[in-house]
Amino acid sequence: MMAVLKALETSGATEPNMATFCLHCRSGTSPRIVCLGCAGVFCFQNPELPAPCFLRGHASKSSKCHLGMDLVCRELFCLVCGAMVMPDDQELQLLSRRLFPAVKRAFAPGCLARTTSTIFPARGFRNLGNTCYMNVVLQILLRIPELQTYLLTDHHNRLKHRPTEDQPYACCCVCELVDFLQHYSAHALPPSSSSSPKSPPDSISPIGFLFALWANSADGDEFAGYRESDAHECLLACLNQLHTATQVPSGLPTTGEGVVGCQCPIDLLFRCELRSLVVCGSCGEQSETVDPLLDLSLEIAHLAHLPLLRLQDCLDSFTRPERLKEKCYTCSRCLIASPDTTKALAFERLPHILCFQLKRFEHHGSTSVKLDKHVQFPLLLDMRPYVARGSEPARKTMGDTGLYYRLTGIVRHQGSVTSGHYQAIVWQDEQWFCFNDETVSLVTLQHLRAIEAYLLVYSFVPSS
Repeated sequence: MMAVLKALETSGATEPNMATFCLHCRSGTSPRIVCLGCAGVFCFQNPELPAPCFLRGHASKSSKCHLGMDLVCRELFCLVCGAMVMPDDQELQLLSRRLFPAVKRAFAPGCLARTTSTIFPARGFRNLGNTCYMNVVLQILLRIPELQTYLLTDHHNRLKHRPTEDQPYACCCVCELVDFLQHYSAHALPPSSSSSPKSPPDSISPIGFLFALWANSADGDEFAGYRESDAHECLLACLNQLHTATQVPSGLPTTGEGVVGCQCPIDLLFRCELRSLVVCGSCGEQSETVDPLLDLSLEIAHLAHLPLLRLQDCLDSFTRPERLKEKCYTCSRCLIASPDTTKALAFERLPHILCFQLKRFEHHGSTSVKLDKHVQFPLLLDMRPYVARGSEPARKTMGDTGLYYRLTGIVRHQGSVTSGHYQAIVWQDEQWFCFNDETVSLVTLQHLRAIEAYLLVYSFVPSS
Protein backbone atom coordinates (compact mmCIF):
# COMPACT_ATOMS: atom_id res chain seq x y z
CA MET A 1 0.00 0.00 0.00
CA MET A 2 2.74 2.45 0.91
CA ALA A 3 4.63 1.56 -2.26
CA VAL A 4 1.58 2.41 -4.39
CA LEU A 5 1.14 5.76 -2.62
CA LYS A 6 4.81 6.65 -2.97
CA ALA A 7 4.64 5.81 -6.67
CA LEU A 8 1.71 8.21 -7.01
CA GLU A 9 3.60 10.89 -5.10
CA THR A 10 6.72 10.69 -7.28
CA SER A 11 4.76 10.51 -10.53
CA GLY A 12 5.03 13.85 -12.35
CA ALA A 13 2.32 13.06 -14.91
CA THR A 14 -1.20 14.36 -14.53
CA GLU A 15 -2.52 10.78 -14.89
CA PRO A 16 -0.96 7.87 -12.94
CA ASN A 17 0.92 5.38 -15.11
CA MET A 18 -1.26 2.42 -14.24
CA ALA A 19 -3.71 0.06 -15.89
CA THR A 20 -6.28 1.94 -17.94
CA PHE A 21 -9.02 -0.70 -17.77
CA CYS A 22 -11.23 -1.96 -14.97
CA LEU A 23 -10.26 -5.39 -13.64
CA HIS A 24 -13.91 -6.21 -12.93
CA CYS A 25 -15.92 -5.11 -15.96
CA ARG A 26 -12.93 -4.80 -18.34
CA SER A 27 -14.11 -1.35 -19.35
CA GLY A 28 -11.66 1.41 -20.18
CA THR A 29 -14.07 4.33 -19.87
CA SER A 30 -13.79 5.40 -16.23
CA PRO A 31 -11.29 3.34 -14.19
CA ARG A 32 -10.21 5.55 -11.31
CA ILE A 33 -10.18 3.57 -8.03
CA VAL A 34 -6.95 1.73 -7.20
CA CYS A 35 -6.79 -0.85 -4.43
CA LEU A 36 -3.88 -0.03 -2.14
CA GLY A 37 -3.53 -3.70 -1.23
CA CYS A 38 -3.25 -5.41 -4.61
CA ALA A 39 -2.94 -2.35 -6.93
CA GLY A 40 -6.04 -3.40 -8.87
CA VAL A 41 -7.82 -0.60 -10.75
CA PHE A 42 -11.62 -0.44 -10.85
CA CYS A 43 -14.45 1.82 -12.06
CA PHE A 44 -15.74 4.45 -9.69
CA GLN A 45 -19.21 4.26 -11.24
CA ASN A 46 -20.61 1.97 -13.93
CA PRO A 47 -24.22 2.79 -14.93
CA GLU A 48 -24.69 -0.73 -16.32
CA LEU A 49 -24.07 -2.37 -12.94
CA PRO A 50 -26.13 -2.06 -9.72
CA ALA A 51 -23.01 -1.33 -7.65
CA PRO A 52 -19.63 0.28 -8.42
CA CYS A 53 -16.95 -2.10 -9.67
CA PHE A 54 -14.58 -1.26 -6.84
CA LEU A 55 -17.16 -2.66 -4.38
CA ARG A 56 -17.66 -5.82 -6.46
CA GLY A 57 -14.12 -6.23 -7.75
CA HIS A 58 -12.78 -8.45 -4.99
CA ALA A 59 -14.73 -11.71 -4.77
CA SER A 60 -13.20 -12.40 -1.36
CA LYS A 61 -11.54 -9.36 0.10
CA SER A 62 -8.50 -10.02 2.24
CA SER A 63 -7.52 -7.77 5.12
CA LYS A 64 -5.09 -5.90 2.89
CA CYS A 65 -7.74 -5.05 0.25
CA HIS A 66 -9.94 -2.79 2.33
CA LEU A 67 -8.55 0.62 1.33
CA GLY A 68 -8.54 2.28 -2.09
CA MET A 69 -7.70 5.66 -3.59
CA ASP A 70 -9.49 7.82 -6.13
CA LEU A 71 -6.95 8.54 -8.87
CA VAL A 72 -8.64 11.82 -9.84
CA CYS A 73 -9.06 13.61 -6.52
CA ARG A 74 -6.70 11.41 -4.44
CA GLU A 75 -9.31 10.62 -1.81
CA LEU A 76 -9.17 7.42 0.23
CA PHE A 77 -12.15 5.04 0.04
CA CYS A 78 -13.25 2.03 2.05
CA LEU A 79 -13.60 -0.86 -0.42
CA VAL A 80 -16.13 -2.59 1.84
CA CYS A 81 -18.80 0.10 2.29
CA GLY A 82 -17.67 2.76 -0.20
CA ALA A 83 -17.32 5.56 2.35
CA MET A 84 -14.51 8.10 2.18
CA VAL A 85 -12.12 7.73 5.11
CA MET A 86 -9.37 9.72 6.79
CA PRO A 87 -6.22 7.67 7.55
CA ASP A 88 -4.94 7.15 11.08
CA ASP A 89 -1.40 6.19 10.09
CA GLN A 90 0.91 9.21 10.32
CA GLU A 91 2.96 8.34 7.23
CA LEU A 92 -0.23 7.73 5.28
CA GLN A 93 -1.59 11.10 6.40
CA LEU A 94 1.59 12.84 5.29
CA LEU A 95 1.47 11.23 1.83
CA SER A 96 -2.20 12.05 1.48
CA ARG A 97 -1.52 15.74 2.21
CA ARG A 98 1.33 15.75 -0.31
CA LEU A 99 -0.90 14.22 -2.98
CA PHE A 100 -3.56 16.87 -2.42
CA PRO A 101 -1.71 19.92 -1.00
CA ALA A 102 -3.44 22.77 0.89
CA VAL A 103 -6.84 21.11 0.62
CA LYS A 104 -6.88 17.59 2.04
CA ARG A 105 -7.02 18.32 5.74
CA ALA A 106 -8.94 16.66 8.53
CA PHE A 107 -11.93 18.64 9.79
CA ALA A 108 -14.70 17.64 12.14
CA PRO A 109 -17.99 16.99 10.30
CA GLY A 110 -19.88 20.21 9.77
CA CYS A 111 -16.84 22.38 10.54
CA LEU A 112 -15.83 24.98 7.97
CA ALA A 113 -12.49 26.66 7.45
CA ARG A 114 -10.82 28.73 4.77
CA THR A 115 -8.74 27.39 1.90
CA THR A 116 -6.43 29.26 -0.43
CA SER A 117 -7.89 31.47 -3.14
CA THR A 118 -6.11 29.51 -5.88
CA ILE A 119 -8.21 26.35 -5.50
CA PHE A 120 -10.49 27.29 -8.40
CA PRO A 121 -8.86 29.54 -11.03
CA ALA A 122 -10.60 32.22 -13.07
CA ARG A 123 -12.47 30.13 -15.65
CA GLY A 124 -15.64 30.91 -17.53
CA PHE A 125 -18.76 28.79 -17.96
CA ARG A 126 -20.30 28.13 -21.34
CA ASN A 127 -23.76 29.45 -22.03
CA LEU A 128 -25.97 26.43 -22.71
CA GLY A 129 -28.86 28.53 -24.00
CA ASN A 130 -29.80 31.55 -21.86
CA THR A 131 -28.11 29.98 -18.82
CA CYS A 132 -26.14 33.08 -17.81
CA TYR A 133 -28.36 33.25 -14.69
CA MET A 134 -26.90 29.90 -13.56
CA ASN A 135 -23.32 30.70 -14.58
CA VAL A 136 -23.14 33.76 -12.31
CA VAL A 137 -24.45 31.75 -9.35
CA LEU A 138 -21.81 29.06 -9.93
CA GLN A 139 -19.05 31.67 -10.10
CA ILE A 140 -20.17 33.06 -6.73
CA LEU A 141 -20.60 29.71 -4.94
CA LEU A 142 -17.42 28.05 -6.19
CA ARG A 143 -15.27 30.89 -4.87
CA ILE A 144 -16.46 30.81 -1.26
CA PRO A 145 -13.36 29.43 0.55
CA GLU A 146 -15.34 27.81 3.36
CA LEU A 147 -17.61 26.03 0.88
CA GLN A 148 -14.54 24.91 -1.07
CA THR A 149 -13.22 23.27 2.08
CA TYR A 150 -16.45 21.39 2.63
CA LEU A 151 -16.59 20.16 -0.96
CA LEU A 152 -12.95 19.06 -1.04
CA THR A 153 -12.93 17.15 2.24
CA ASP A 154 -14.68 13.99 3.36
CA HIS A 155 -18.13 15.36 4.17
CA HIS A 156 -20.24 14.49 1.12
CA ASN A 157 -20.64 10.83 0.15
CA ARG A 158 -21.22 10.87 -3.59
CA LEU A 159 -22.05 7.16 -3.64
CA LYS A 160 -25.42 7.92 -2.05
CA HIS A 161 -26.39 9.98 -5.09
CA ARG A 162 -25.18 7.69 -7.88
CA PRO A 163 -27.68 6.29 -10.42
CA THR A 164 -29.39 3.03 -9.48
CA GLU A 165 -31.91 0.69 -11.09
CA ASP A 166 -34.74 2.45 -9.27
CA GLN A 167 -33.36 5.92 -10.02
CA PRO A 168 -31.35 5.69 -13.25
CA TYR A 169 -31.22 9.48 -13.64
CA ALA A 170 -30.19 10.30 -10.07
CA CYS A 171 -27.94 13.35 -9.86
CA CYS A 172 -26.76 15.80 -7.23
CA CYS A 173 -25.78 19.46 -7.34
CA VAL A 174 -23.18 18.97 -4.61
CA CYS A 175 -21.52 16.17 -6.58
CA GLU A 176 -21.34 18.46 -9.60
CA LEU A 177 -19.68 21.21 -7.54
CA VAL A 178 -17.17 18.69 -6.20
CA ASP A 179 -16.36 17.64 -9.77
CA PHE A 180 -15.86 21.27 -10.80
CA LEU A 181 -13.31 21.83 -8.05
CA GLN A 182 -11.51 18.52 -8.56
CA HIS A 183 -11.33 18.41 -12.35
CA TYR A 184 -10.82 22.13 -13.01
CA SER A 185 -8.75 23.21 -10.02
CA ALA A 186 -5.44 25.02 -10.35
CA HIS A 187 -3.63 21.76 -9.52
CA ALA A 188 -5.49 19.91 -12.31
CA LEU A 189 -4.54 22.38 -15.07
CA PRO A 190 -2.04 20.99 -17.59
CA PRO A 191 1.25 22.92 -17.72
CA SER A 192 0.64 24.13 -21.27
CA SER A 193 -2.54 25.99 -20.34
CA SER A 194 -1.11 27.75 -17.28
CA SER A 195 2.40 28.59 -18.47
CA SER A 196 1.40 31.68 -20.43
CA PRO A 197 -1.03 34.39 -19.30
CA LYS A 198 -2.09 34.82 -22.92
CA SER A 199 -3.59 31.34 -23.05
CA PRO A 200 -6.34 31.24 -20.39
CA PRO A 201 -7.88 27.92 -19.33
CA ASP A 202 -10.72 26.54 -21.40
CA SER A 203 -14.27 27.30 -20.30
CA ILE A 204 -16.37 24.75 -18.46
CA SER A 205 -19.63 23.23 -19.67
CA PRO A 206 -21.96 22.99 -16.62
CA ILE A 207 -24.46 20.67 -18.27
CA GLY A 208 -24.40 18.20 -15.36
CA PHE A 209 -25.22 20.90 -12.84
CA LEU A 210 -28.01 22.24 -15.05
CA PHE A 211 -29.57 18.77 -15.28
CA ALA A 212 -29.30 18.32 -11.51
CA LEU A 213 -30.97 21.70 -11.03
CA TRP A 214 -33.84 20.60 -13.23
CA ALA A 215 -34.25 17.16 -11.72
CA ASN A 216 -33.92 17.72 -7.97
CA SER A 217 -35.99 20.79 -7.26
CA ALA A 218 -39.59 21.82 -7.41
CA ASP A 219 -38.20 24.97 -9.01
CA GLY A 220 -36.64 22.92 -11.79
CA ASP A 221 -39.46 23.62 -14.22
CA GLU A 222 -38.67 27.32 -13.93
CA PHE A 223 -35.21 26.70 -15.37
CA ALA A 224 -36.11 24.12 -18.04
CA GLY A 225 -35.90 24.94 -21.73
CA TYR A 226 -34.15 27.95 -23.23
CA ARG A 227 -36.15 30.78 -21.70
CA GLU A 228 -34.45 33.37 -19.55
CA SER A 229 -34.67 32.98 -15.78
CA ASP A 230 -33.87 35.08 -12.74
CA ALA A 231 -30.45 34.78 -11.08
CA HIS A 232 -31.90 35.41 -7.62
CA GLU A 233 -34.41 32.58 -8.02
CA CYS A 234 -31.61 30.33 -9.25
CA LEU A 235 -29.48 31.22 -6.22
CA LEU A 236 -32.27 30.28 -3.82
CA ALA A 237 -32.98 27.04 -5.71
CA CYS A 238 -29.28 26.12 -5.56
CA LEU A 239 -29.03 26.87 -1.84
CA ASN A 240 -32.15 24.81 -1.15
CA GLN A 241 -30.78 21.87 -3.10
CA LEU A 242 -27.38 22.09 -1.43
CA HIS A 243 -29.11 22.30 1.94
CA THR A 244 -31.09 19.12 1.21
CA ALA A 245 -28.11 17.19 -0.14
CA THR A 246 -25.73 18.06 2.71
CA GLN A 247 -27.92 17.26 5.69
CA VAL A 248 -25.99 15.96 8.68
CA PRO A 249 -27.33 12.71 10.23
CA SER A 250 -29.21 12.86 13.52
CA GLY A 251 -27.46 12.31 16.81
CA LEU A 252 -25.88 15.74 16.99
CA PRO A 253 -25.89 17.74 20.22
CA THR A 254 -29.04 19.74 20.74
CA THR A 255 -29.41 23.45 21.34
CA GLY A 256 -30.63 25.03 24.56
CA GLU A 257 -34.24 24.61 23.43
CA GLY A 258 -33.68 20.89 22.84
CA VAL A 259 -33.81 21.27 19.05
CA VAL A 260 -31.07 19.85 16.87
CA GLY A 261 -29.50 22.73 14.95
CA CYS A 262 -28.79 22.11 11.29
CA GLN A 263 -25.06 21.67 10.72
CA CYS A 264 -25.08 21.62 6.93
CA PRO A 265 -22.68 24.11 5.25
CA ILE A 266 -25.54 26.16 3.80
CA ASP A 267 -27.05 26.86 7.22
CA LEU A 268 -23.64 27.45 8.79
CA LEU A 269 -22.66 29.94 6.10
CA PHE A 270 -25.83 31.62 4.80
CA ARG A 271 -28.51 31.30 7.47
CA CYS A 272 -29.46 34.48 9.31
CA GLU A 273 -32.31 35.24 11.68
CA LEU A 274 -34.55 38.28 11.41
CA ARG A 275 -36.40 39.54 14.47
CA SER A 276 -39.77 41.23 14.00
CA LEU A 277 -40.90 43.44 16.91
CA VAL A 278 -44.51 44.64 16.95
CA VAL A 279 -45.48 47.25 19.58
CA CYS A 280 -49.17 47.85 20.21
CA GLY A 281 -50.08 51.54 19.83
CA SER A 282 -52.75 51.25 22.50
CA CYS A 283 -51.25 49.37 25.45
CA GLY A 284 -47.61 49.07 24.47
CA GLU A 285 -47.64 45.26 24.43
CA GLN A 286 -44.64 43.85 22.54
CA SER A 287 -44.71 40.78 20.33
CA GLU A 288 -41.56 39.23 18.87
CA THR A 289 -41.05 36.61 16.17
CA VAL A 290 -37.80 35.33 14.67
CA ASP A 291 -37.67 34.01 11.10
CA PRO A 292 -34.73 32.29 9.36
CA LEU A 293 -33.50 33.65 6.03
CA LEU A 294 -30.85 32.77 3.47
CA ASP A 295 -30.76 36.21 1.86
CA LEU A 296 -32.33 39.65 2.17
CA SER A 297 -34.38 41.45 -0.50
CA LEU A 298 -34.24 45.25 -0.28
CA GLU A 299 -36.72 47.66 -1.87
CA ILE A 300 -35.26 50.57 -3.85
CA ALA A 301 -38.32 51.96 -5.66
CA HIS A 302 -39.43 54.19 -2.77
CA LEU A 303 -35.88 55.56 -2.47
CA ALA A 304 -35.37 56.34 -6.16
CA HIS A 305 -35.89 60.07 -5.48
CA LEU A 306 -32.63 60.30 -3.53
CA PRO A 307 -29.84 61.92 -5.58
CA LEU A 308 -27.34 59.45 -4.09
CA LEU A 309 -28.78 56.09 -3.04
CA ARG A 310 -26.56 53.91 -0.87
CA LEU A 311 -26.92 50.33 0.30
CA GLN A 312 -26.97 51.66 3.86
CA ASP A 313 -30.03 53.76 2.96
CA CYS A 314 -31.83 50.60 1.86
CA LEU A 315 -30.90 48.86 5.12
CA ASP A 316 -31.96 51.89 7.17
CA SER A 317 -35.34 51.87 5.44
CA PHE A 318 -35.69 48.11 5.91
CA THR A 319 -35.04 48.25 9.67
CA ARG A 320 -36.83 51.55 10.37
CA PRO A 321 -40.04 51.15 12.46
CA GLU A 322 -43.19 51.56 10.37
CA ARG A 323 -46.81 52.02 11.33
CA LEU A 324 -49.16 49.21 10.50
CA LYS A 325 -52.40 49.92 8.75
CA GLU A 326 -55.56 50.12 10.82
CA LYS A 327 -57.10 46.71 11.55
CA CYS A 328 -53.97 45.07 10.19
CA TYR A 329 -52.87 43.83 13.63
CA THR A 330 -54.99 43.10 16.70
CA CYS A 331 -53.22 43.12 20.04
CA SER A 332 -53.54 39.87 22.00
CA ARG A 333 -53.60 41.80 25.27
CA CYS A 334 -56.03 44.70 24.78
CA LEU A 335 -57.75 43.24 21.67
CA ILE A 336 -57.52 46.64 19.92
CA ALA A 337 -56.34 47.18 16.34
CA SER A 338 -54.61 50.51 16.90
CA PRO A 339 -53.43 52.55 13.90
CA ASP A 340 -50.41 53.59 15.97
CA THR A 341 -49.06 50.04 16.16
CA THR A 342 -45.49 49.85 14.86
CA LYS A 343 -43.36 47.06 13.44
CA ALA A 344 -39.55 47.02 13.31
CA LEU A 345 -37.13 44.50 11.80
CA ALA A 346 -33.58 43.77 12.95
CA PHE A 347 -31.04 40.98 12.71
CA GLU A 348 -31.13 38.53 15.57
CA ARG A 349 -28.30 36.48 14.08
CA LEU A 350 -25.94 37.46 11.28
CA PRO A 351 -24.59 34.90 8.78
CA HIS A 352 -21.05 34.36 7.61
CA ILE A 353 -22.03 35.00 3.98
CA LEU A 354 -24.47 37.89 3.63
CA CYS A 355 -26.47 38.08 0.40
CA PHE A 356 -28.56 41.07 -0.70
CA GLN A 357 -31.00 41.32 -3.57
CA LEU A 358 -31.79 44.82 -4.80
CA LYS A 359 -35.36 44.60 -6.09
CA ARG A 360 -34.97 46.16 -9.53
CA PHE A 361 -37.97 44.46 -11.11
CA GLU A 362 -41.41 45.91 -10.35
CA HIS A 363 -44.57 44.05 -11.37
CA HIS A 364 -47.91 45.87 -11.39
CA GLY A 365 -50.59 43.64 -12.84
CA SER A 366 -49.67 42.99 -16.45
CA THR A 367 -47.01 45.71 -16.45
CA SER A 368 -43.39 45.09 -15.47
CA VAL A 369 -40.59 47.64 -15.30
CA LYS A 370 -36.92 47.56 -14.38
CA LEU A 371 -35.42 50.16 -12.06
CA ASP A 372 -32.05 51.34 -13.33
CA LYS A 373 -31.32 53.49 -10.28
CA HIS A 374 -27.67 53.21 -9.28
CA VAL A 375 -27.14 52.00 -5.71
CA GLN A 376 -23.76 52.81 -4.18
CA PHE A 377 -22.37 49.85 -2.26
CA PRO A 378 -19.40 49.90 0.15
CA LEU A 379 -16.44 47.56 -0.12
CA LEU A 380 -16.57 47.19 3.68
CA LEU A 381 -20.02 47.13 5.30
CA ASP A 382 -20.68 47.62 9.01
CA MET A 383 -23.78 45.65 10.07
CA ARG A 384 -23.75 46.68 13.72
CA PRO A 385 -26.50 49.36 13.31
CA TYR A 386 -28.88 46.70 12.00
CA VAL A 387 -28.50 44.13 14.78
CA ALA A 388 -31.32 43.85 17.30
CA ARG A 389 -30.55 45.44 20.66
CA GLY A 390 -29.58 42.86 23.23
CA SER A 391 -29.19 40.24 20.54
CA GLU A 392 -26.88 37.87 22.35
CA PRO A 393 -26.70 35.20 19.61
CA ALA A 394 -25.50 37.70 17.00
CA ARG A 395 -22.94 39.36 19.26
CA LYS A 396 -21.72 36.03 20.62
CA THR A 397 -21.27 34.67 17.10
CA MET A 398 -19.58 37.69 15.59
CA GLY A 399 -17.84 39.20 18.61
CA ASP A 400 -18.07 42.59 20.25
CA THR A 401 -15.30 44.41 18.38
CA GLY A 402 -17.06 44.82 15.05
CA LEU A 403 -19.54 43.39 12.59
CA TYR A 404 -17.77 44.13 9.33
CA TYR A 405 -18.37 42.42 6.00
CA ARG A 406 -16.17 42.60 2.91
CA LEU A 407 -17.67 42.69 -0.58
CA THR A 408 -16.70 39.49 -2.43
CA GLY A 409 -19.24 39.10 -5.24
CA ILE A 410 -21.61 41.09 -7.45
CA VAL A 411 -24.21 40.00 -9.98
CA ARG A 412 -25.44 42.61 -12.45
CA HIS A 413 -28.25 42.49 -14.98
CA GLN A 414 -27.97 44.31 -18.28
CA GLY A 415 -31.07 44.77 -20.39
CA SER A 416 -34.81 45.03 -19.81
CA VAL A 417 -37.38 42.97 -17.92
CA THR A 418 -38.11 40.68 -20.88
CA SER A 419 -34.57 40.34 -22.23
CA GLY A 420 -31.21 40.74 -20.57
CA HIS A 421 -27.90 39.23 -19.61
CA TYR A 422 -26.18 38.45 -16.28
CA GLN A 423 -22.54 38.91 -15.37
CA ALA A 424 -20.66 38.07 -12.19
CA ILE A 425 -17.88 40.17 -10.66
CA VAL A 426 -15.90 38.23 -8.04
CA TRP A 427 -13.00 39.13 -5.75
CA GLN A 428 -10.18 36.60 -6.07
CA ASP A 429 -6.39 36.71 -5.75
CA GLU A 430 -6.52 40.33 -4.55
CA GLN A 431 -8.25 41.55 -7.72
CA TRP A 432 -11.69 41.77 -9.30
CA PHE A 433 -12.66 39.43 -12.15
CA CYS A 434 -15.66 39.87 -14.44
CA PHE A 435 -17.19 36.58 -15.65
CA ASN A 436 -19.27 37.07 -18.78
CA ASP A 437 -20.12 33.44 -19.54
CA GLU A 438 -16.94 32.15 -21.23
CA THR A 439 -15.14 35.50 -21.20
CA VAL A 440 -13.05 36.45 -18.16
CA SER A 441 -11.57 39.93 -17.71
CA LEU A 442 -10.16 42.13 -14.96
CA VAL A 443 -12.22 44.99 -13.50
CA THR A 444 -10.79 48.21 -12.13
CA LEU A 445 -12.05 49.72 -8.90
CA GLN A 446 -13.43 52.75 -10.76
CA HIS A 447 -15.45 50.50 -13.08
CA LEU A 448 -16.56 48.39 -10.12
CA ARG A 449 -18.12 51.32 -8.29
CA ALA A 450 -20.17 52.25 -11.38
CA ILE A 451 -21.83 48.84 -11.67
CA GLU A 452 -25.61 48.65 -11.23
CA ALA A 453 -25.70 45.70 -8.86
CA TYR A 454 -28.58 43.24 -8.69
CA LEU A 455 -27.10 40.82 -6.14
CA LEU A 456 -24.42 41.66 -3.59
CA VAL A 457 -22.46 39.05 -1.63
CA TYR A 458 -20.50 39.99 1.49
CA SER A 459 -18.22 37.79 3.65
CA PHE A 460 -17.72 38.33 7.36
CA VAL A 461 -14.36 39.80 8.39
CA PRO A 462 -13.15 38.21 11.65
CA SER A 463 -11.86 40.66 14.22
CA SER A 464 -8.09 40.67 14.62
